[in-house]
Amino acid sequence: QTTKADDQTTKTEGQTTKADDQTTKTEGQTTKADDQTTKADDQTTKADDQTTKADDQTTKADDQTTKTEGQTTKTEGQATKTEGQTTKADDQTTKADDQTTKADDQTTKTEGQ
Repeated sequence: QTTKADDQTTKTEGQTTKADDQTTKTEGQTTKADDQTTKADDQTTKADDQTTKADDQTTKADDQTTKTEGQTTKTEGQATKTEGQTTKADDQTTKADDQTTKADDQTTKTEGQ
């Protein structure tokens, strides 16, 4: 019976170690939560960058329109080409709008995080 009592003591000491391991694991979980916050902040930055990119695309579309107006001065044979340029400028605007939507989606994702 004495031997059994000694075994119980050893087991208790083993349990203490297990409790310490749990504490360490909890601390590790806190770090993981902090990492997630950092990731969310990074996503916000990415969304902001996307917005800037969308703004740049809009400017590019405006530049294309100006270029098209300059083309009008050329001959009637070039007029068809000018109309094609206008379509290209419109397409650029659509692309810029799509980029803005993407940026908005990124913001939503960040809030979800």
